Amino acid sequence: MTPERKIELCTLKLMNINSLRLFGCLLYRFQVELVSSDITTKVFFSPDIKKPIIIFGYEFINQKTIPEIIFVYLHEIIHVLDGHGYRLGNRDPGVWNIACDHTINDPLKYDAVNSLKDQIKIPDEVVIIPNFRDKNVTAEEIYEWLIEREQQQTTKQIQLDVCGSPSCDQSPQENNDTKEESITIEVKETSIDIGYGEKVTVEQDIIFNVKKGDNQDEEQKELSNSLKSELRALESGIFKGTQDNRITQYIKKLIKVEIPWEDILAKAIHKNLDM
Repeated sequence: MTPERKIELCTLKLMNINSLRLFGCLLYRFQVELVSSDITTKVFFSPDIKKPIIIFGYEFINQKTIPEIIFVYLHEIIHVLDGHGYRLGNRDPGVWNIACDHTINDPLKYDAVNSLKDQIKIPDEVVIIPNFRDKNVTAEEIYEWLIEREQQQTTKQIQLDVCGSPSCDQSPQENNDTKEESITIEVKETSIDIGYGEKVTVEQDIIFNVKKGDNQDEEQKELSNSLKSELRALESGIFKGTQDNRITQYIKKLIKVEIPWEDILAKAIHKNLDM
């Protein structure tokens, strides 16, 4: 089966399988591209078309099964939904990427051998940090632990030809205005001790600020909040009939609107004191 056909099948499954449809509802907000580069997979926000782009390497897709590709699809979508791009701040991108990866991979791995075992499969290169397995921790907390560990990093630049038009999912025959844009991304490869004598090497898949000098954090934050709002609006439909697995719990927590009860109470007390 060709990589192009694999991507088509994964998209159809995300759109039509009940247990995955909450991700299928967001697919139209992403641009997905298959490139001939030797990369695995990357996700980044395009300041030109105001969309997150998921890049799959041709050879990477060629080597993976449909359930493994769906796992990667979910992984990259959650990176954007959870705002991992704009939450970077002044942290080291390579180490932050590993911390964010764990928060996604841990619940996905559990579901991959339980409720979603027929839909997704864990790729061999997925990293889960033993110290934080099955623990409710944030990427920020994991980062603080990781940054103190022994690590080595290398940086490389990758040039990609991606479509620079919102209509890039159409063929040239359908749209003569479709054009490719050549971009250069900087990628860190981080080798780090994750405990228990285990050392892993991870190439970052979240690409931060594709164009230097552009302040994309606010745009990425707005995008993340917009995706969450869409899921909130569809909540009764997309979660109906689905198993309450760990990744569903993760998403529900992400889109939950926190009511600032302490602030409300403080204002009420202050108002009563002034009366």
